Amino acid sequence: MPGPWYKVFTTPERARRFAAAMVGSKLVLRQILDNSAKRAAVFLAAEVRTGIQRQAPGGQRFVPLHEFTKAKKGSSKALIDTGHLRRSIKEHKISHAAYLVGVHRNTRAATGDPLVNIAAVHEFGAHIRVTPRMRSYLHAQGLHLKPDTEEVVIPPRPYLFPTFHANRGRIERMVADQSFAWFEAAVR
Repeated sequence: MPGPWYKVFTTPERARRFAAAMVGSKLVLRQILDNSAKRAAVFLAAEVRTGIQRQAPGGQRFVPLHEFTKAKKGSSKALIDTGHLRRSIKEHKISHAAYLVGVHRNTRAATGDPLVNIAAVHEFGAHIRVTPRMRSYLHAQGLHLKPDTEEVVIPPRPYLFPTFHANRGRIERMVADQSFAWFEAAVR
């Protein structure tokens, strides 16, 4: 565990001061945990947004876009059209010392559609059954599907989990260092 924890109890006097500080400190510990969790969530949300902008969240490059998609949107950048998805990634407190990082379920796209659905398709990918109406629409847009094509596959372009995984150690150190700072101050 990070931090020089052995210094907290170097003398019996420091151990006694620590024990005295612990009496009645439940509220302080709750605040420390909540502050640590919020700092970690704010940090992770910023890292996710940066990862999308750089096209490699957590150091993992996105699967390239289909040529039709690149031509249609005029860009080869995945997950960036209007920037609404990227800007919607925030930290959300769900209970004491517990935060979620991502797109809130009530966030709407410019079209009025729930943005969380779009976010999930990007994170996990999707298999969409081709209907006759969809086939006609795509044909009119210039994407000519083979007659035997039964589904369109949108590959996953994960942006949350790679960022969380790549920063796990840093988050653990942030929480441990803040906790250690409180313990160190308690025994002084």
